[in-house]
Amino acid sequence: MFKPVERNTIDLKKKEVGESYVGTYAGNKKIQTTLGEQVIWNFTDGEDKPFSVWGFTNLNFQMENVGV
Repeated sequence: MFKPVERNTIDLKKKEVGESYVGTYAGNKKIQTTLGEQVIWNFTDGEDKPFSVWGFTNLNFQMENVGV
C-alpha cells in the first residue's frame, strides 16, 4: 500500500514574525515553477527529520556560501 509523501516545505513569509526553525543544512534543490526558477533549502531537525524552506532573496543571499 502506498502512503502520500509528506512535504514539509515552509514558507517563512507566511509565518509569524519571531518564529524560528533550527536544523542542520542538508543542501538545496532548484525547481521550476510558474514564477520561474525557485530554490528550496533542505534541513534536518534535532530528531533527524527533514524539513525544507522556500528560498527568497535575503535567505538565498545568506545561504549561498554555507556548506553542507
